[in-house]
Amino acid sequence: MTEEDLYYNPTFIIVLIDICRSELLPTSTDESKWLKSDINQLKDELIRLRTDASNKSLSMESTVAILQNRIEQIDNRFDRMITEMISFHDALNWMMRAMARTNMDRDPPLIVQKP
Repeated sequence: MTEEDLYYNPTFIIVLIDICRSELLPTSTDESKWLKSDINQLKDELIRLRTDASNKSLSMESTVAILQNRIEQIDNRFDRMITEMISFHDALNWMMRAMARTNMDRDPPLIVQKP
């Protein structure tokens, strides 16, 4: 059994402990001590793995919080850019309308005629 098996299947350990207690109780005290020692080692390993998982979970929570903050900053920047683009678009439209009012939107004549 690998560490991953223990990590992902803690119920396996509990079932194993129950089986050992109910069906596989040895007759000699040496075997009983050996079995109890193995059971205690499995319990300790389960506790260690749960602690590791808890620590990893806390680390992931802080990373997620940092990423959420970063996403919020990017979102705010994006909103400012959109606002500036709308303002720029409005300014360009105003200039185009001003050019049209003064007939600056037409091409000048190629040959200037003298009066």
